[in-house]
Amino acid sequence: MGFNDEEMEVAIYGLKRLGMFTASLIVVLIIGIIMDNVKGVFLFLVLFIPLRIFAGGLHMPKLWICAITSALLIVGVAYVLNCADYTLLHQTLCLAIAILSAVQIILLAPVDTANKPLFKEEKIRYKKISIIITMMETALFFSNFINDLFKMLIFMVLVIEGFYLTVQKVVNYMREKRNRNDQIINE
Repeated sequence: MGFNDEEMEVAIYGLKRLGMFTASLIVVLIIGIIMDNVKGVFLFLVLFIPLRIFAGGLHMPKLWICAITSALLIVGVAYVLNCADYTLLHQTLCLAIAILSAVQIILLAPVDTANKPLFKEEKIRYKKISIIITMMETALFFSNFINDLFKMLIFMVLVIEGFYLTVQKVVNYMREKRNRNDQIINE
């Protein structure tokens, strides 16, 4: 059974994505083993990825830069999990930071990029889903039914995603400003 060019292109794209996903999981596993916190880094990803998919965030211009920054993020998460004093999570400052980060995500999401522009309908749908995920994770953070490891993971997810959204918004604004200036110069 033969494939036409379009089907072959879709299949190759799917295989590349699967390969990238598998390689990413292997890197995360290696980092988790080296940092002695496999459980923590994978739980972080379980909480972070769904929000990141719908809220958007910081996107690197090249795949290799993305791979390096993602690996550094996982190293940083494992380091914080290994060294953090979880009792700090119950102090007013951390509670305020968690709330501010959740509000920041709700206000800014979704953030599209030049590489992944969103249509109006997508933005509306992604916004709703981002709000739901953010509210669920924030409610879990303030819940008495989860342990401090999960609280720390959710805290990091909210803070990191809020930071990523803000940085990407600034990058988008600067890019739009530069494009407008270029248009004025070229007219």
